Amino acid sequence: MQFTYQIEFNAPIEEVFHWLVDPQQQQEWKTELLETKWLELYNPENPVGIRFTQTVRQGKNTLELDGEVIEYYHPNIYGVKINKGSLSEEIIYRLEPLTSKQCRLHFKCTVQSRTAASKPKEWFAFLPSRFHHVKQLQRLKQQIEQ
Repeated sequence: MQFTYQIEFNAPIEEVFHWLVDPQQQQEWKTELLETKWLELYNPENPVGIRFTQTVRQGKNTLELDGEVIEYYHPNIYGVKINKGSLSEEIIYRLEPLTSKQCRLHFKCTVQSRTAASKPKEWFAFLPSRFHHVKQLQRLKQQIEQ
C-alpha cells in the first residue's frame, strides 16, 4: 500500500535536505526518534546500502528498528527502508527546487508485509502510518521555517 504527500518549504533545498538526512536534525521533527546508529561506516558521498538501527518511542515502550539507505542523490533524493516487525516501510523524499529560497518535498511511503501471514496487517498499519508521516512533515516545516 502506498501514499504520497507534498509540502512546500520557505527554505533552500540544501537546508531541507540536511534536515532529512542528518540523524540529529531528524530528532527535532521525528519526536519519537531517540537514536540512530550506523551499523557500517557512513559514507556521506554515497550512503546507499548502509544499514542502521533506530531506537524509537512507541507509547511507553521503546522499539529498535532496522533500516537501510536505499536511495541517495544530494540534494534531491533520500530514501530509506525501515523494518517494523512483520511490516516494512519504504520512504522516499524527493526535493524539487522552486526558487533559490523555496522547495517542494514529494513524499512517498510504501507499506509492505514481509511475510504472507502479515499481509492483512497492512490495512491496519496504513492509515495510522499516513497520519503519522504527515504530522512529522508538518513538524519538519515548522522547525525549518521558525
